[in-house]
Amino acid sequence: MTRIAWLWVPVLLAGLAPVVCLVFYSVPQADDFFYGALAREHGLAGGIAEMYGSWSGRFLISWLIMLPTVLADETGAALIDPVRGGGLLMLGALAGLAFYTARLVIPKAAGWPAGLAGLVFLYVLLANARSLRDTLYWVPGFAPYAVPAVIGAALYAWLHGAAARGERVPPGHLLWLCPLLAVTAGANEFTGPALVTIVAASVVLRAGLGGRPLQPLVHAALALAALAGTAIVLAAPGNDVRVAQQSAGGDVLETLVWGPIYFLNYLALRVDSPGLAGWLLLVALAVRGAERISGTPSPARPLLVWMPLAVFAAYGLLAFSAGVYGLGSLLPGRAQNQVHLTFMVLASLSAAEAARFYGPALSAWLQARAPQLDRRRLALIAVVLIALSPQSWRAAYDLLSGEAAGFAAENRTRLAKLEESPARKKFLVPAWQHRPALLVQEDMAPDPLHWINLNIADYYGHAAVATGTDWPDESQ
Repeated sequence: MTRIAWLWVPVLLAGLAPVVCLVFYSVPQADDFFYGALAREHGLAGGIAEMYGSWSGRFLISWLIMLPTVLADETGAALIDPVRGGGLLMLGALAGLAFYTARLVIPKAAGWPAGLAGLVFLYVLLANARSLRDTLYWVPGFAPYAVPAVIGAALYAWLHGAAARGERVPPGHLLWLCPLLAVTAGANEFTGPALVTIVAASVVLRAGLGGRPLQPLVHAALALAALAGTAIVLAAPGNDVRVAQQSAGGDVLETLVWGPIYFLNYLALRVDSPGLAGWLLLVALAVRGAERISGTPSPARPLLVWMPLAVFAAYGLLAFSAGVYGLGSLLPGRAQNQVHLTFMVLASLSAAEAARFYGPALSAWLQARAPQLDRRRLALIAVVLIALSPQSWRAAYDLLSGEAAGFAAENRTRLAKLEESPARKKFLVPAWQHRPALLVQEDMAPDPLHWINLNIADYYGHAAVATGTDWPDESQ
């Protein structure tokens, strides 16, 4: 495998670099100012309490989205700087998840250079995400969904690996795991039940594989911690206010019908991304190659193949059903991103076990029908598929076209003027001239009563703000 490892170098340089570079062009937008205004008016703790009582019980995202404003005010930095710092921290979390998952699924005997598998999977995670903006570039996009995706996927990978190896979950880990799961469940309404599903799957794996300590009290403590976080979210008085304004949700029958339909639609549109397919093929080749090199096949256990997929199915149904019940519509794209990031990790674990269980029969079938498809050609196909990952090409375009640099420059100028100018009745700024697809959420409007305009006016202490060169006719 080391002889073809150099094939990955141009893929990683051409694909991963622009995705990472765009973090340095991200800017605060829309919801950043809504949460930031609350933090400026009430302080961090007071702002979270205000959100809990007036709009949403999602205490984790209130804290994470308000934090950049607090840091900017305390340090005297521009708001842009802690926003980009948050993107870099998110990148680090995804890198940790990628390297940990790759270590679980790529055997050492496969002969991969150290760290290469983790870099490849990091590229796959980013370049095949449902939305890169909601993964790295916009705090209100990744705080409520990508953050719990990383924590939940890492939890499953760890519990899956421990069950496969027959290891105990150290009871002492509950001291930090239980608070972590309780806080993670505070991200949104479906993360807590999804974490409970992950913990339950660990018990089922241990019972099904046999000879493993079940540790019911440890698993019960983890599940109760996740449920406690969910209870805090659902008990918020602000939920009633939000539901009253989004009255389309709340129909149980509609949820039972449309939740699965929307999830099946997601499966049809999202799980066949070429980059993910290439990565799963690569995982299977690495597992089979390691067994060929060592001469000792790994134990094949079908439960380890199907459990990650079963967990993902439950996870997806919970998420899409929560979207229908809460909003009466399809789960928002940034929430779908949580589902998709989780899927890529769970599918990797399943592919590694499938190569052990189904690999010999599949290899014989392929050799009989397409003998020209040897390991080298299959590896080359995997490289090509991963290189076709769509988000990396979009990131490269936004970067090389100059759209990202222009967007960042005009926003830094705009926000500096808004921050430095004294409070005034009417404040006009130019509309965005650059709109890179991966970075733009939504701009201010010519109408000063647009919700984004109102939030920005509150954040900077202006009576009203709008885009354009002339103030709109207030009589219309």
